[in-house]
Amino acid sequence: MEDDLERIRRQFTVPVPLAGRVLANLSPSAAYDAARTGRLAGIEVIRIGRKMAVPCAPIRRKLGLNDNGASGEAA
Repeated sequence: MEDDLERIRRQFTVPVPLAGRVLANLSPSAAYDAARTGRLAGIEVIRIGRKMAVPCAPIRRKLGLNDNGASGEAA
């Protein structure tokens, strides 16, 4: 999970299976099923031809991470 969060912190988009796993603990096929509606856990899915990706900025907001990768909660 830490590797997944690190990817979300440093990339602009992530693959649908990774977003589904982090946001809703979905299997890859369930994540793609959810993404086919155009949204995954309330986040818009980007389509380029047949490829789909999920922008990381809304994922970071939803998870309470700020732009520098630190948690939004006090330690």
